[in-house]
Amino acid sequence: MGDVMRELRLKARDNGRLPMQWDGSKNEGFKKKEKGWMRTNDDFEMWNVERQEGAGESVLGYWSDMLGLRKREKDVFSYGRVEMAGMERSGEVFAYAMSSADGGEKALVLLNFSDKKHPFGGTGFGGWRKLIAGNAMGEVGKKGVELKAYEGVIYCNW
Repeated sequence: MGDVMRELRLKARDNGRLPMQWDGSKNEGFKKKEKGWMRTNDDFEMWNVERQEGAGESVLGYWSDMLGLRKREKDVFSYGRVEMAGMERSGEVFAYAMSSADGGEKALVLLNFSDKKHPFGGTGFGGWRKLIAGNAMGEVGKKGVELKAYEGVIYCNW
């Protein structure tokens, strides 16, 4: 049984995630017992739902915005097609386009996985407006965009 449990620990999805804490209380807002079946983040007092509610610039706020966007624009983000839009040789900027089934509405998703600024050429995306991003440029210019470190941006043509 030990070898089975070892393999399960390697392949189980729980190894890559921890439960979201509801509040900063001793039991993180949802456990009645002293100890739950999964450990929680050590910093649950800082990173929990109660503390992030209403804070637009929080992780909770970001995911709420993303899920709302996916629901509003389901033709593109749920049922649409995905096409690679380029990958830098360095492999640090990942870009893909999503489009509705009829190809009318399109979105460009840019993700910078590095700790440095990186440009994205933007050929064919000029004038597209920012849909989701913190401080990114309002639209894709003729020379493209410069992504900040660890920045994710979505531009659209509608």
